[in-house]
Amino acid sequence: MLLAADSDRARREMIREVAEYVLVVESLHLSRAETLALYDELFANLFRFGPLSPFFEDDTLSEITIDGPDRVYIRHGAADMLQTDRHFEDT
Repeated sequence: MLLAADSDRARREMIREVAEYVLVVESLHLSRAETLALYDELFANLFRFGPLSPFFEDDTLSEITIDGPDRVYIRHGAADMLQTDRHFEDT
């Protein structure tokens, strides 16, 4: 399935299909906003840089430091390092 998903659109469609199946099988009910957020998070984790994805879209960012799953720091230009609220689910 992953090899056939050769575009972002195809990958998002695959995620939607699999997530919908899991939600139905597990009898989980999410709001539309929660469902869309789930799809975005799955896409970022599978095909981008997970919780770090937004940082790679920021042209002003000069450094990312990861000291553990819940300690992610960024630097803009020559400014001080700032701890972010981004984290990984596990080590």
